Amino acid sequence: MIPAGGATPLNVAVQIGARGYQATVRGQASFTRIREFAHLAGIADVSALDGLAGDPATLDLGAAGPWLPAPLTPGPATLSAEIDADGGPAANNTDRLVGTLTLRNANWRSDVLAGPMEIAQAVLHLGGETAVWDPIEFSYGPVKGTASFQPAPPECPAGEECVPQLNIHFGELDPAQLQAALLGARRQSTGIAALIERFSASSAPAWPRLNATVSVDSLQLGPVTIEKAAVALQVQPTGVDITSFEGQLLGGKVSGAGKLTQGDKPAYSFDGKLAKATALDVCRLFSLRCSGGPMDALGHVELSGFTDRDLAASATGSVHFDWRRGSIEEVPAEIPVALKHFDRWLGDARISSNQAVIAASDVEQAAHKTGVEATVTFADPPSITFAAAKPVQVAKP
Repeated sequence: MIPAGGATPLNVAVQIGARGYQATVRGQASFTRIREFAHLAGIADVSALDGLAGDPATLDLGAAGPWLPAPLTPGPATLSAEIDADGGPAANNTDRLVGTLTLRNANWRSDVLAGPMEIAQAVLHLGGETAVWDPIEFSYGPVKGTASFQPAPPECPAGEECVPQLNIHFGELDPAQLQAALLGARRQSTGIAALIERFSASSAPAWPRLNATVSVDSLQLGPVTIEKAAVALQVQPTGVDITSFEGQLLGGKVSGAGKLTQGDKPAYSFDGKLAKATALDVCRLFSLRCSGGPMDALGHVELSGFTDRDLAASATGSVHFDWRRGSIEEVPAEIPVALKHFDRWLGDARISSNQAVIAASDVEQAAHKTGVEATVTFADPPSITFAAAKPVQVAKP
């Protein structure tokens, strides 16, 4: 029994053979003692424990090795040695370690985060060439989720870049809360100043290289919600490549890709499309009552800033839309006659100055076409106003 900073001492059992040893360690230990034991055991890389503090962790570990181990290599060791007849490990094996380390009520600090991450529970699995954290139940400010993390393998094939893999799941997520938590806003009076200072190129720490997947049951984006969102990311020192995103939006499916660039303030760029959105859900955003077939749209947008207002005001880009077999009721806005019932409405909008302007669009009714102009104002909720319809044009046979 070895005191190690936990409520009870560690229970250590050792089996010694002519050529090596086997040992098991079970019980609780503080992070300080765990790091000491790891170094004493010859484990050179204990980076999986960097930045951790809190209640003692629960250990359930097994170790084996020869009396004269081979030179150590970076990375946590693993137990896969075959034990020979006299109780020692087979020849040519190094010290190896397997088992689990379980955390409860811990916290983790990192230079890339503005504050500590609270960990309700996490399990570190030792047993391969890398140590894997799975699962991790965490909270960071108001943001709560679960995650798993696998460091990059110690050896990478020639010509390939091996990076860690992070997988995160959220139940509900407000990106504004996440951005504020990541960048350091704490008090409303000083939040924006803190964000700007932390995100500036001169003071912000470089982000670590890693690949990540993020899934969200419900993603709140201002007046709209994306359900079952899934995002694939490649994190670089000064930005993030959003290699893909998809989800359910306004009764349809949204998908695309984008980029986040770190500078004086966060800058975003997205290309995406919306397929088969329902007329009822889209029009509800503008307090309109609609019916008819599905709506499709595709576009490109660039925006930057720290708040919803900043993002909306900075947005620039374009959107092409196509709505077939639709109908818009006149209440509460005055609707052009051509839009009260049509076969097809398609057009293009330019995004700038907190608005999306539909400078020209075609509303088709049988053989007739009508030009309709409109302006969408970004707000919560957004609004739409229509210009007077152009004279009806009769299509030539």
